[in-house]
Amino acid sequence: MIVQEKQVKTYLTTSKIGSFAINPYVGCPHACKYCYASFMKRFTNHPEPRGTFIDIKRCEKPIDTKKNIRQKRIHVNCHRLL
Repeated sequence: MIVQEKQVKTYLTTSKIGSFAINPYVGCPHACKYCYASFMKRFTNHPEPRGTFIDIKRCEKPIDTKKNIRQKRIHVNCHRLL
């Protein structure tokens, strides 16, 4: 398993699933056949096969609550990794 830390500007991104998404990592050690996010590997620039890497996102600043996030749907991706 290749584990890397990636510096990001924010944890909060816009999403089609809800209004916003919080994804604290990219990749997953499971590589489930039924995973809704299996197509995301093409955006990672990882040459490794899916299921062999995980990038842990690190952000120095907290989520900007001044954005209009009240009463919005926020999808949080944080299933068990190991």
